[in-house]
Amino acid sequence: MGVRLTYASAKSQVIDNFTLKLYKQGSPTGTIYSKIYKTSDNSLVGSCSTMSASSLTGSAADYTFTCTSITLPNEETRLVLYGDSVTGSNYFVGVGSGSGQSDNGAIETYSLNSGSTWTDDTTSKPAGSVTYHSPATVPDAPTSVSGSAASATSVSLSWTAPSSNGGASITDYTIQYSSNSGSTWSTWSHTASTSTSQTVTGLSQGTAYIFRVAAVNSVGTGSYSSNSSSVTTWDVPGAPTSVSGSSTVNNQVALSWTAPASNGGTAITDYTIQYSSNSGSTWTTFADGTSTSTSATVTGLTSNTSYIFK
Repeated sequence: MGVRLTYASAKSQVIDNFTLKLYKQGSPTGTIYSKIYKTSDNSLVGSCSTMSASSLTGSAADYTFTCTSITLPNEETRLVLYGDSVTGSNYFVGVGSGSGQSDNGAIETYSLNSGSTWTDDTTSKPAGSVTYHSPATVPDAPTSVSGSAASATSVSLSWTAPSSNGGASITDYTIQYSSNSGSTWSTWSHTASTSTSQTVTGLSQGTAYIFRVAAVNSVGTGSYSSNSSSVTTWDVPGAPTSVSGSSTVNNQVALSWTAPASNGGTAITDYTIQYSSNSGSTWTTFADGTSTSTSATVTGLTSNTSYIFK
């Protein structure tokens, strides 16, 4: 038995399932198969589910056949129901409501209306319905990409997932960065992840970067987001200024200085103090522990000796 379908609004759509009214006369047995073919060359588009002929009843009832990821071509197609070893005594399988139906092996013609209803072309009686959806596309672009320096060579990046995944689950995000205002871009290599935050590593110290992100699904990679604001990785601090000292006690000097104008992007954790008694030809580092104070008392010096400090 065959049912010919002329697809109008369903062209280039993905068919999920279809429903037809079927009934039986007598006691047919065997399996009923459902397949979709191109009308132009009879090539197979895809196969849908099967059912047992014996499960039909004598009265017309709706039976649903499930199709898995079958994209309909942009041309006329036909649905064919056929039996494999469907046998019985004085039997046939009918399509429709039971009035003027064709016997097993005959073909009726149906068209898909805008309301997703299949209608018999010759009698205009309802024959069934179809459910389909648009094929998946690449995802939309992520939004709100922002970052902050995490170290001298890394940046913590976050973004908002796209408003649409294109009809297929997002499987990864492609992250790119640029140190020349977007003239060229580098793609950050990482293990696939659906997280909307990452720490981008392998960057250069004290360098300004912008970032952009694109979502990936089974169809491909979507458009990139707008560029993030510039983020500069950490650098060493600037030099302290106004270093001065005074000695009121033998063998030590009270030293003070002004903190650097730039801390390099992260808090200063210590100051290294050095002194020289030979006008800077050689320097000795003062072991004073760790401190963020901008003053220190340098001890262990030699009495009546002139020192310079840095």
